[in-house]
Amino acid sequence: MLSTTERDARDMRLFILASVLMGLGGCVNSSVFNNYLKDVFDLDVARRTFLEFPRELPGFLVSFFVASLAMMGEVRIAFVANLVASAGMMALGWIPASFALMVTSVFIFSSGIHIYMPLGNSIGMAFAQKGREGSVLGKISAAGTLALVLGSAILLALLRFTHLSYRAAFSAGAVFYLAAALAMLSMSPRRSPGKPRRMVIKRTYSRYYLLSVLFGARKQFFITFGPWMIIDLFKQPVQTMTLLFLIISVLGIGLQPLVGRLTDRFGPRTVLGGEALLTIGICVLYAFAPELLPTGAALVVVSACYVIDQGANAVSMTRAVFVSQIAEDAGDISPQVLGGLGYALFDQSKLDESVKTFRDALAKDPDSLGSLGMAVSEAVEDAFQHADTNYSLGSFLNHVLMHQTVIGLEAQQQFKMAGDYPDVVIGCCGGGSNFGGLTFPFLGEKFRGEKQGIRILGVEPAACPSMTKGAYRYDFIDVAKLTPLVKMHTLGHTFMPPGIHAGGLRYHGMSPLVSQFVEEGHVQPVAVPQVACFQAAELFAKTEGIIVAPESSHALRVAVDEALKAKAENRETAILFGLSGHGFLDLGAYESYLDGSLVDYELPDEQIKATLAELDGDLSFA
Repeated sequence: MLSTTERDARDMRLFILASVLMGLGGCVNSSVFNNYLKDVFDLDVARRTFLEFPRELPGFLVSFFVASLAMMGEVRIAFVANLVASAGMMALGWIPASFALMVTSVFIFSSGIHIYMPLGNSIGMAFAQKGREGSVLGKISAAGTLALVLGSAILLALLRFTHLSYRAAFSAGAVFYLAAALAMLSMSPRRSPGKPRRMVIKRTYSRYYLLSVLFGARKQFFITFGPWMIIDLFKQPVQTMTLLFLIISVLGIGLQPLVGRLTDRFGPRTVLGGEALLTIGICVLYAFAPELLPTGAALVVVSACYVIDQGANAVSMTRAVFVSQIAEDAGDISPQVLGGLGYALFDQSKLDESVKTFRDALAKDPDSLGSLGMAVSEAVEDAFQHADTNYSLGSFLNHVLMHQTVIGLEAQQQFKMAGDYPDVVIGCCGGGSNFGGLTFPFLGEKFRGEKQGIRILGVEPAACPSMTKGAYRYDFIDVAKLTPLVKMHTLGHTFMPPGIHAGGLRYHGMSPLVSQFVEEGHVQPVAVPQVACFQAAELFAKTEGIIVAPESSHALRVAVDEALKAKAENRETAILFGLSGHGFLDLGAYESYLDGSLVDYELPDEQIKATLAELDGDLSFA
C-alpha cells in the first residue's frame, strides 16, 4: 500500500500526463476549428456569432452538470469531462456537412471542456503547499503547454507537407482526450466529496463574480473576433492559424510558470490588474489597426494581439488563487471557481489542510494518519472561524451516551421477549458512546439492585489501550487543546494512534462516565490485537453470514472467547455483544487480513510514558 506522499507523487504524475494529453487535443481544436467552420460550412459573421451560443451554453450549465455528478468527486468528474470532450471531437470529424449536427457536436465537445475548466485548477491546488498554489499550477499548465507546442509543430508540418483532412485531425484530437480520461481514471479517487453542500452564493465573493463575468465577456469577444479577422478579413489559411497557435504555445511554456510565480510574489490582485490594462491595449489595437495601417502591417498587429490575448489566458490560475485566498470555507473554493453557482465539492483532504491543526500535524509528520482527537480539533477550529456555526461533540460526552442508551433499552426488551437475561454484556470502546449506549441500561438495573451477577466488558485495541494502560487523570478531549479538561482514562492528547483498521477506536481517551465505571470496578476493560479480531470476524461471516466492521470485531472477539470458555467449563452462558456496524466499506481491511499483510501492533509502554509526560508539561500551569 502506498504512503500518502507516494500516492500524491503518483497522482501528480498522472495529472500532468492528463494535462499533456489534453494539450495535444486542445491544439487540434484551436488550430483547425475556425478554418473548419469557414471551409466546410462557409459561415458568415452572423452564423459564426450564433455558434457561440451553443458553444458557450455549457459554460452556463456547468454548475448544474458538476452538481449532478458531485458524489463522484473532482477527479472522477474530470474523467467524465474528458470522455465527453473526446466524444464531441470525434463526432466533429465524422458527421456529414450538416449545420445542425455540427452544432450538436460542438455542444457535446464544449460541455466536456467546460466541465473540466474549473476542476483543473482545483485538482492542481490540492497538490500544492500553502502559499505555493500559483507555482504548482504554473508548472502543471506549462506541461500542457509543452504538449501544445509539440502538437502544433507536428500539425503544422502535416498541413504543409500532406493533405491532412479535418476528419483525421479531429479523430486524433479525440484519441488524445480519451487517453487523458484514462489517465484521470487511474488517479486515486480519495479526493472525493462527502454529502453535497448547499448552493454557495455569498456577498464576500462578489468581486470574484464580477471578475468572472468580465473575463467571460472578454473571452467570448476575442475567441470569435480575433480568429474571424485573421481568417475572414485577411483571408488566412489553416496553416496561419496553426502557426499562430504554435507561437502562443511556445510563449506559454515560460509565461504560465512566470504568471504563477508573479501571483505568489505580488498577489493575485496585482496580476489581475495588470491583465486588465493589457486587455485595454489589445482592444485599442484590434479596433484601429485595420483602419490606420497597411494590410500587411495590420495583419501582423492583429495576429500579435491574438497571440498576446490567448497567452493572457494563463491568468485564469490567478483567479483560482484569488478565490482560494478570500474563501471563508475551503469547501467554497470549487463552486466559486465554477462562478459561484454550484454545489461545493466537499473534499476532506482540503478541509483538513485548511485548518491549523492538520497543517501542524503534517509539518510534524507528513504521513500522519490523523485521529479522532485531531478530527475534534478541526471541527472546533472550523466552528471558531464561522459566526453561524456551533459544535456539539458527537461521541464521548454524557449527553451522547444518554442518547445512545436506546440501544441497551431495546436489547433489554428483546431479552424479555426471549425469556432470558445476559450473563455478560460486551461492547467495543473508542470514545465510549457505542459501549455506554449498550451497557448503561444494564448497569442501571445492577445499581438499582434489580439484577445481579452481570459482567460488563469493554474491549479496546491493543494498539490504543486507553483503559488498560492509560492514566486516569484530567486531559483535553482534542489534540489542539481547544476543549475543556475532563477526567478520564487517557494516553495523552498528543498520542497519535498507529494505522490499525478499526478507525473508530483510534482515540487517545475514554468517556468520563465509562472511565469512572472502570475505576470503580463496574466495567472490566480488555485489550485485544487486531489479527485475532479479524479471525473472529471471519468465523462469524462463515457461520452467520454477516460481515462485521473492524470496530465491532473487537467485541465479537471477546464474545467468541467467552463462548469458548463457557463451552470448556460446560456451563450455559447468555452473551450479549454489540455488533455496531457492518464491514461493507472495510473490505480492504479484510483483504489485508486474508493475504497475510495485516499485522498486530501493541503500543510500547515507552510511548505511553512519553505522551503522558507531554501532558504533564501542558498542565504545569494548574
